[in-house]
Amino acid sequence: MVLRTDASNAIGFGHLRRCLAIADFVARSGGTPVFALGIYDDSARAAVKAAGWTCVELNDATLFDAASLPAASLVICDMSHPAAVESVESLPGYVSDLQDEGCRVVLIDAPLAMCLAAKQPLGVDLLVIPYLDGELQQVQPGPRATAAGLPFAIVDTDYRDAATAGRDISDMADRILVTAGGSDPTGATALCLKALHNITDADLTIRVVVGPAFDQNARSEIQTLAADSRHDITLLDAPSGLLAEMLWCDLALSASGVTKHELACTGTPALLFSIDSDLDAMNTSFRKLGSCEDLGQVAHLTPDILASALRRIRPDRDRRQAMSAAGRQAVDGRGCVRMFEALEAACAA
Repeated sequence: MVLRTDASNAIGFGHLRRCLAIADFVARSGGTPVFALGIYDDSARAAVKAAGWTCVELNDATLFDAASLPAASLVICDMSHPAAVESVESLPGYVSDLQDEGCRVVLIDAPLAMCLAAKQPLGVDLLVIPYLDGELQQVQPGPRATAAGLPFAIVDTDYRDAATAGRDISDMADRILVTAGGSDPTGATALCLKALHNITDADLTIRVVVGPAFDQNARSEIQTLAADSRHDITLLDAPSGLLAEMLWCDLALSASGVTKHELACTGTPALLFSIDSDLDAMNTSFRKLGSCEDLGQVAHLTPDILASALRRIRPDRDRRQAMSAAGRQAVDGRGCVRMFEALEAACAA
């Protein structure tokens, strides 16, 4: 099986993280996943190799070049990002070429502006739109089968147990997790630390995720803010996963990418922010679940706005309890199982 995806500071790491979760599931089932990266940087390559998977590096000038992929019976594509949208005219031929070689093709797509299947007729064996209300996304005719909606949200296999386990909700949220994704191009981590510094009526314990693609300027600013903080701050440098941190914290300050599904699955109350307008629009449906408070785009936030939200939610145990229950009810960690069941059913029809 080949996982065709992209990840970089500009694109983000959500697609890659989702594919890493799929790779883990496939490996536990006896398969051998191989990654094929078209647009990538050193941190993306390192993440794949650190997980122990073979990484094939492609030419980013030809995002949709079937001949460049290693031979496989199944290719899962997860790369609904602006560069792919710009080249989407080549995607139908790419899918057809792969299928002509006897390969099944799965496309994990995004809703709204980044939805590739809405722009071209794609004859994939399975189209997956693993987002809340994904089933409402209109796409062009072509997919053999479609698996859409939050039941298909893909998280690492280890999160599955957390979805059914009980969770204690503290009276006061004093343990805070800050995670802005793999690259943090908008400086959201620094914004969160400045907001937390404004919380002066408590001694907080804070864990801050420094993603693999954070540039040196961002790292330096985060280190300075952490050193100068009134709170107890631990920096986590490119952790392989966040399950332990999510289960540890009382509240997460998080980017609204695929991490929101992991937070929901673990029952972690969260304040979410989006790095751009596309992700903010994609989060419109999710905010209605009640598993989080959505603060909108980072560009519209200030430390004072974020600190005000923190002051409201930290002592509100009932609200955080409701957030936790709503998240675990919505995301059960079985999205990967359902995706492969849907693929099997599509190919058997």
